[in-house]
Amino acid sequence: MDRWEPGRRTDGTTHKGALVCLRRQIKSCPVVYLGMNRTAYKESDVIKRGNASRGGVTAIINADQKQALIDKLADVEQVKQFVATWCLPDGQATAVADLIEHTGWGRAKALLLRLAEVYAQAESGRRRVDRVVLSGECYGSGLFSREHDTTPVMLDFEDFIKLRRIFPLAAGQVKHLLVSACSSGFQGNIRDYREMYPRVQTIMAYASKAPSGQMARSDIAFWESQTDKDVCRTLAHMAERKDPKHPEGEHGIKVATWSASAGYWVDEKPLSELLARIRAKEPGFLACVSGASEPDTNPGVGAANDYFRLLMELVNRQDYDDEAGRARYAIQREQAKRLRQWARIRVRFGQEYDDRLTRGFRGAGLQIPDFASMTRAQLLGHIGRLKAVLESRKPGEAGMEVADVRAALRLLKGLHDLDSTTIPQAWLEQ
Repeated sequence: MDRWEPGRRTDGTTHKGALVCLRRQIKSCPVVYLGMNRTAYKESDVIKRGNASRGGVTAIINADQKQALIDKLADVEQVKQFVATWCLPDGQATAVADLIEHTGWGRAKALLLRLAEVYAQAESGRRRVDRVVLSGECYGSGLFSREHDTTPVMLDFEDFIKLRRIFPLAAGQVKHLLVSACSSGFQGNIRDYREMYPRVQTIMAYASKAPSGQMARSDIAFWESQTDKDVCRTLAHMAERKDPKHPEGEHGIKVATWSASAGYWVDEKPLSELLARIRAKEPGFLACVSGASEPDTNPGVGAANDYFRLLMELVNRQDYDDEAGRARYAIQREQAKRLRQWARIRVRFGQEYDDRLTRGFRGAGLQIPDFASMTRAQLLGHIGRLKAVLESRKPGEAGMEVADVRAALRLLKGLHDLDSTTIPQAWLEQ
């Protein structure tokens, strides 16, 4: 069935003397695809082929954002001038400029501005937005990319909710959503998506590690074929599958679906089995925290990753009613999230805190360590040496800046405890 949109009302009469409203037939309805990672081009091509008869795809891809535009978006007046070309009502134009101004980094601003332009077109009736794909990486609160050959970028789901408030008619057109990202398909995520798109009929996401490569493209093709219908009330259930990159690994790929007619569904294991697996994996995680063993340099495998994936599932389970346990596991989840990226975090730690660490170690008369290659066991050794220097200092003794040594010790303890104030979320997304 062809799509329709309201056209210009013209004077005319029927045999009853009523006004008639002409309508223009719309056959083109491209899928809106926002892609963060280097695989975005291949994924958008899948949609382009599948939706060829209805306009293909409107692709908004991280790597496509021009540096000239990114530089301009640092200036709010430049943003206002760009938005002014959309011919929006004053209130909407101001709201868009404010949203872009308060969105994180330049590349994120460029992506959100491109998406806002699509919404503006839909709001004014120049196009429709029936289906949306968001592809990248996710820790539950937003979409990001941190691949080595793409510029780091992060968009919070709250940014999409704010965009919906500015363009309610456009967001209200969206019927089907696919979020192709790890840890994007828990029930808490579904609430965010329904706030982003209040009239959405189906949602597909991942309550686990998401697939990559050919499997990801296969899933996108499946979603496109399922939703390319005049009426699509539910999505077919998909059983848990093995990760092709780590077929012998602890975790499979769990597709979660939600529909207005059938609600939320995912291929979950019994809660008792999940808790048993968590208890079995906790000693390996604690050994990495304490320095008895080292985290894997690949964040996608190893004890820290296994524990993180299990805790992501547990903390988001609706049938887990032990709130004290949920709070404890939520803290460990944040630690595991950071520990699985230990190889990257230790480098960033040394760079970000170089000045304070240098003053502290020199003040204690100790050699500054190489944080880029530091093991967890070595970290504990440096903490012990700084403590010993402070404890050995006699009252009134000169020659050491105690405040500098204590500041360096606090930073090392924060690194050991994987504390979010010492290791901010932004480090994990860049």
